[in-house]
Amino acid sequence: MPCSIPPSALLPWKKIHLIKENIYDGSLLKLYSGDWDFSHLDNSIAALLEANLDSSIYLYGSVESCGVGLNGDLAPQAPYITAIIVPQGHIPTHMVGHYNNQACKEEIHPFEYAKYRWIQAKAQEFQNRVYHLVCDADMVWASEEKNADYYFHEHTNLFTIVPADLKRRNGGLVIDFVSYSFTDGDVDEATENWDGTDYTIEEHLGQVIEGYFPEYEINDDDNEDTKKSKMEGATEAKRLAMRKIETAIYDARAIKSKKIKDFFQAFSYDVECLENIQQVKIYPVNWPSAYTVRLAD
Repeated sequence: MPCSIPPSALLPWKKIHLIKENIYDGSLLKLYSGDWDFSHLDNSIAALLEANLDSSIYLYGSVESCGVGLNGDLAPQAPYITAIIVPQGHIPTHMVGHYNNQACKEEIHPFEYAKYRWIQAKAQEFQNRVYHLVCDADMVWASEEKNADYYFHEHTNLFTIVPADLKRRNGGLVIDFVSYSFTDGDVDEATENWDGTDYTIEEHLGQVIEGYFPEYEINDDDNEDTKKSKMEGATEAKRLAMRKIETAIYDARAIKSKKIKDFFQAFSYDVECLENIQQVKIYPVNWPSAYTVRLAD
């Protein structure tokens, strides 16, 4: 019986660049050399094209943990493909956001800075509506590890805006995560993160008092004056921490507002067009089954 040879992929997944990976330390090449099964990629693209006749599809790759091992061991990293569906005549972005650890801020650069570009998939079946991300950087050349360029791609993502970024609450852009610093009970500088998707600010402040100000914990044998003094101390510590959080939210909202303004100035989008942009994650068929898989949103 003759051997059955599987057809060649219209778009091999390894031609799609994986962002947020170090291209100089072997991490990227290791991922590409893995036996990941994206045999369904062509059919997935075809289905998206059929369901979105007036749109183009832009593909880029990313990497995430497969979840938590059954024995609590570390899960492997696996690649997946994101399809950005945009109205024809538009592109999702031609800029990247790079988080500069030294300056502790995000910097916006054109694609050329990261040696990125979108190229059109050649297969006729894709109807000239499919593009994918490539990186033209010389991955053989590597700067010294102490050089920031060595880690540039590891901290670089596509610069884009999604409808959720435009949501407002009480008249201001929604900010649900900030980092801030404060002085704890030992007069040391402490840094905390408030994540509004997990805790209200009041709940978070309670955790801060419990974790950093044990001197305000009320004991059963405390007399009324001691209890009152501790409650006043805890209230003042909360007030000061709250001011830090409010300042961090104000700064984060200003940065987010500028990012949105820069995005709309750089691209021919309006809010209605932005609301028609979709993102679909395409995972490999052989995602490790021994791990608890975190499904795409």
